[in-house]
Amino acid sequence: MELVLRNGVAGPGPGGQAGHLVNFEDVQDVVNLLYGKGAEGIAVKRAPAVPLSAFRGSEGQIVIDQGPPLSSPITVAAVGDRNRMSDALADPTELLDIRAREVQFQLQLTFTGRPDVQLPAYDSSLQVPHVSPA
Repeated sequence: MELVLRNGVAGPGPGGQAGHLVNFEDVQDVVNLLYGKGAEGIAVKRAPAVPLSAFRGSEGQIVIDQGPPLSSPITVAAVGDRNRMSDALADPTELLDIRAREVQFQLQLTFTGRPDVQLPAYDSSLQVPHVSPA
């Protein structure tokens, strides 16, 4: 299964400036939902995400574990029980914050159930490839 989250359109006025951006909570919510509904493995923009992955970020930037900052569009690939995952993603009672911002800011969540999704191997190393010594 592949899922894509894309930024929406900024709302008028200062109160709606960040609501149109895909944020780390959105990605974390999607990953948690997929694992809860039968995913056996997940990758976010080709980087493995495990149930204990740490998600953080701000201003439309998403950092998973010690990886590089990611921004929209965010592609999530998952392998596992495709029917359960598709049903959960189509359920209007799941992912309520994303659903509300789909209406208010045209945030986009699309998914397809592909039978040929491949994930990169999880190496569980503690290396931080995007950081160099000073």
